Amino acid sequence: MRMIGQVALAVLAAVATTAGAQARFDAEAVRTNNRGVAQMGQQFTERATASFAEAVKEDPKLAQAAINEGIALLTLQKLDEAKKSLQQAIALDPKSAQAWYNLGLAQHAGNDLEPALESFQQAVKFDPKDADSYYFEGVCYQDLKDSDKAIAILEKALEIDPQHASAEFAIARVPALRPPCGGEGALQALPAFDECQDRRAHRAGLWRAGALFHSDAG
Repeated sequence: MRMIGQVALAVLAAVATTAGAQARFDAEAVRTNNRGVAQMGQQFTERATASFAEAVKEDPKLAQAAINEGIALLTLQKLDEAKKSLQQAIALDPKSAQAWYNLGLAQHAGNDLEPALESFQQAVKFDPKDADSYYFEGVCYQDLKDSDKAIAILEKALEIDPQHASAEFAIARVPALRPPCGGEGALQALPAFDECQDRRAHRAGLWRAGALFHSDAG
């Protein structure tokens, strides 16, 4: 299954606003982080990982650099290292939906379903308008054989984003919802799923290891 969602690499300024207050970061660490974002944009993932790790060393309080390091490690399929970086980011910023979401991706990729479910629930808690977090929460319930909860959560994803073909495809695979269709319904949803994913990749301009990345200037 493809990874999808908002796995955004953030470009930082030396002074960022957090919870109404200003948090000052080491300027060199910010530059190093931003270099890593540029390297990810050029698909130099190994170099980017090293840059993010360096930024974390230069300023251990820079949660976004730890998140970005986790995303880069996740791209490289280094799941244990990715989880460590993302847990470090969460320790610095427990309300970061981005950190919880990517931690959930790493846990789910490693088949750690219960921890992944908890991470996506935290992501939804701190960003209740993110359809992708609901989608993966629903997928976790589906993997855990809880069809009723899977359907309810996947429908929330579709409420937020009616064009979320991945959620529609996942719902089609839940026999309890569509007994007459079963696997046939999933196959009917697959073209729309692929078309949606192609549009996402085209807009982002970067498709790596099944995950969608983009940079947000801040």
